[in-house]
Amino acid sequence: MLYLFLFKYTPAIDIWSIGCIFAEVLIGKPLFPGKNVVHQLDLITDLLGTPPLDAISKVRNDKARKYLTCMRKKQPASFSQKFPKADPMALKLLRRLLAFDPKDRPSAEEALLLTNLGNSLPNWRKMAAELDYWHQYRGNMLLCQGNFFYALS
Repeated sequence: MLYLFLFKYTPAIDIWSIGCIFAEVLIGKPLFPGKNVVHQLDLITDLLGTPPLDAISKVRNDKARKYLTCMRKKQPASFSQKFPKADPMALKLLRRLLAFDPKDRPSAEEALLLTNLGNSLPNWRKMAAELDYWHQYRGNMLLCQGNFFYALS
């Protein structure tokens, strides 16, 4: 919900949400369990580093924008240390999904291409035989293998 507070809604907000869910699958707990907006901004910048001024200038909330502008400079955390069991390809995708600036996030189609999933979807039944497990999720099959999950209608 924080991102709806900070930025105008676009499909990039949904991509951010997918990134958060993906990260939570990797670590087994909430990624940004902030107690309030300031705490959540601290958690986000602890992972992603301080956003550049051009990204901060797009933040709609005046208080959040001022807080981000005045905060001490933070370097991004190591995704490989934060998500030690994740495949390097998963980390590459996750970095893109969780880009602070919505313009830097991939579209859903680009995200599929980043995983090479776009090439393998026609063979999903073969993939399913190799998968660790599957779950029914709101009428769609959610397939999980290692660090990746795929929603199939």
